[in-house]
Amino acid sequence: MVTKRDLAIILPVYNPHQGWEGELLCALGKIQEIFSGVDYQITIVNDGSTDGVDDIIRNGILPEYPDIKYLCYPRNMGKGFAIRHAMERSASDYYIYCDFDFPFGTDVLRKIYEILAGGSTNLVMASRNFNTFIRRLPFIRRLVSLSLILINYCITGFRIKDTQAGLKGLDNRARSIFLTTKTNSFVFDLEFALKCLKSGIKFGFVKVDLNPEIRFNNFSSAVLRRELVNFLKIIVGRV
Repeated sequence: MVTKRDLAIILPVYNPHQGWEGELLCALGKIQEIFSGVDYQITIVNDGSTDGVDDIIRNGILPEYPDIKYLCYPRNMGKGFAIRHAMERSASDYYIYCDFDFPFGTDVLRKIYEILAGGSTNLVMASRNFNTFIRRLPFIRRLVSLSLILINYCITGFRIKDTQAGLKGLDNRARSIFLTTKTNSFVFDLEFALKCLKSGIKFGFVKVDLNPEIRFNNFSSAVLRRELVNFLKIIVGRV
């Protein structure tokens, strides 16, 4: 039986960079301070990682934070799948999903929680500072991101500029919509945003800036092809 909490924080992990565990432990300590007095549950989802990630989580992170819920499965399924997998196994008033390296810091999580707890918003989306964000990306990824921003803005009826920030807060109405999504990979956020717009739920934004220590890699050609196919499936499904 799943105990209902005030807040569920979901962190998908897939083949993280070297030294990630120390950064995560530091962030978890900050979250503990930020959410003092809030009954929250952190869920780490190991999305089929290799290279000893499971051992690091079990032996290096869980002993320090035994209240963390840990979910894992052997094959990489994609970030969308990982978040749905965790949400299906969580019961809370509100949900926040975020990249495990907290690219926008940890304070913004409290801000999102407070907006949701205000009761007038079903979905809170991070909106990145594009002037700083775009300049930080490798060339190919910069082109892809700019294209997605422009296309997504048009597709969402000029209401949502940034669907891909990777940080969102949901109440249970938004969660029920999220659980109907089918896309497993990088563009799952677009499918979710379109379903939310169609349902007429109330949404809002929080402005975020990138942690200056975050570094980005270019997308491989295989990833680009896969995401293009998934993107087209979302568009065709919308027609």
